[in-house]
Amino acid sequence: MGAGVGAFVVELILGGAASGKSRFAVERLLALPHPVLLATGKAHDLGFREQIEAHRRERPGHLPVVECGVHLATALRSLQGASVLVESLDFWAFAALDAGVWSSESAALIETVENW
Repeated sequence: MGAGVGAFVVELILGGAASGKSRFAVERLLALPHPVLLATGKAHDLGFREQIEAHRRERPGHLPVVECGVHLATALRSLQGASVLVESLDFWAFAALDAGVWSSESAALIETVENW
């Protein structure tokens, strides 16, 4: 990865449903210093609730998890210096749109990443 002081690396992990993205991402995260998982999803149906529970069971118990919901930018600002996995951007975007806070939360996220 080779990032210097003050630099950061962003990796986007893509794949199909139930393809192992989360497992792969957690493995990558655990190899980094000060790992923290930011969970953005809220279960609105049984299928998603089961998926969230399966991910919880698969994660190591020592991995800190912050459930930030739509407040991703605020959570990221509180974790500067940590290695952060955002699980997942699509559910964050859906939740922010659904809550009517997309404009403010997406602008806050852009500002946070620009100033990271």
